[in-house]
Amino acid sequence: MSTPPVFFDHVIIEGVEDIHRYQPGGYHPILIDDRLNERYRIVDKLGHGGYSTVWLAVDEQTTKYVAVKVGTSGADRVEINVLSHMAQNPLSDTIPETNRLLIPP
Repeated sequence: MSTPPVFFDHVIIEGVEDIHRYQPGGYHPILIDDRLNERYRIVDKLGHGGYSTVWLAVDEQTTKYVAVKVGTSGADRVEINVLSHMAQNPLSDTIPETNRLLIPP
């Protein structure tokens, strides 16, 4: 027997992603002070897009602030294809490797 879905009323806020997208295949729920990859402590949310959310984090190994982009698990490969294409661009070699990091799920 499956559990029926839970629905609730919420106010839609302009510029904030739809809460219904936080589900399997959608946005990954992240909270302030969460740690990702046992290295990045989430400080604040910077924004969102169709395929990801972007978070301000502290790299606990270097104590520097970084932006962490967390993709949706159910996204078609559009975002990954774009990022892969950008990584193959000769200009990407001018960006230090420490400024770009892909953390697999």
